[in-house]
Amino acid sequence: MLRFQKNDRYTSIAIYAFIVLATLMLGVVICINIPFIMGQLWRFVNVLRPITFAMAFAYICNPIVRYAERRLLKRLQDRKRLARVLSLLLTYLFLSAIIAVLAFMIVPQITYNYQDFSSNIVRYINLLTERVDGWIRDTGIFGESYDGLANLIHPSDIAAAISTALGWLTAQLGTLSLQLLETAGVVLIGILLSASMLYHKEALSATVKKIALAIFPRRVYRGAREALLFADRAFGQFIIGKLIDSFIVGVITFVVLAIVQMPYYPLISAIVCVTSIIPAFGYVIGAIPSFFIILMKDPIMALWFLVILIAIQQLDGNIIGPKIVGSATGLASVWVITAIMLMGAYFGPIGWFIGVPLFSVIYRMVGDLVNRHLQKKGRPIALSYYEGITMTEESLTQETPVCLPEAAEMEEAHEEVDE
Repeated sequence: MLRFQKNDRYTSIAIYAFIVLATLMLGVVICINIPFIMGQLWRFVNVLRPITFAMAFAYICNPIVRYAERRLLKRLQDRKRLARVLSLLLTYLFLSAIIAVLAFMIVPQITYNYQDFSSNIVRYINLLTERVDGWIRDTGIFGESYDGLANLIHPSDIAAAISTALGWLTAQLGTLSLQLLETAGVVLIGILLSASMLYHKEALSATVKKIALAIFPRRVYRGAREALLFADRAFGQFIIGKLIDSFIVGVITFVVLAIVQMPYYPLISAIVCVTSIIPAFGYVIGAIPSFFIILMKDPIMALWFLVILIAIQQLDGNIIGPKIVGSATGLASVWVITAIMLMGAYFGPIGWFIGVPLFSVIYRMVGDLVNRHLQKKGRPIALSYYEGITMTEESLTQETPVCLPEAAEMEEAHEEVDE
């Protein structure tokens, strides 16, 4: 009778061969069914939209809830449940009041400005053409043979193109009504879920810590905790601060443009407020359409608008922004531009918004990894050291003491981790 003889070597080879074949078969199945898999993936993402929105909304509202509990409701510290419920009510009432004020004060003005601009666009183009023609004839740039700008640009064609674009936008808004209703449902469910998340935030945080400590080694948990704490500071300070900063910029723009009687100042202020959220390029993106909208009606005021916007941008960049947003990202300008370009290319406007804090977290994690490897090799981590050396074999083989300024802070953070 033939007996089976166990051989650990051949058993290992068989196991590895089976894993390789199974991986290849799985890859073939995935390649064949890519459309189906992508469809199911997008379906799964759509199902999680309310939860994703709830997490983001709860994250934004958490500082307001914490402030209400610690400052406004200090006398209810012994009754934590009541304090939490009241702080949630105050937070959502505060946000609802801001949205209502903006809706009742600015939205009608924006609608009126849009209707007025679309109905008078032909007259504005003709007026602008006449002014440019008068300036060209007065200066004599093209000599006496100049026939007029209308023969070259054809204002009627420009007006027709702009009217067609405005009509297309209006039609698109009509077709998006069902999507807006669906989005409103997602927002409503997300707000209700966010309230539940904020009410039970300590229990949710403890559950995540418990699961993480049960699955991962303590060293991995410490590193992940440190990275998450930095990400929380980077995202929280940047995103919430940027929203507040953009709102203040919008209010300042609205007041200044109203004082100087700028044409379509409610619409222009709304454009500047929204686009100023985008780091680095926000003011440029908002200035281009705003300038041309004002230029149609009053070229002189369009130039004054650029002057006012530059002044507001300097005020925001040197005083308001650093006070509110601070130095949460710690990125050089070249990395800020790179983050906006890359994330914007893949994720659109949302990528412009989250690209800078996300790159800040990646930059910090890569920097910590490089510093740890340099520390193991006995190399200094101070950037100033590498600015003064040449990349020769002699300079790289010199032993220099390690200087790790953040080592003490990292150890203190590790000591805070619960057993």
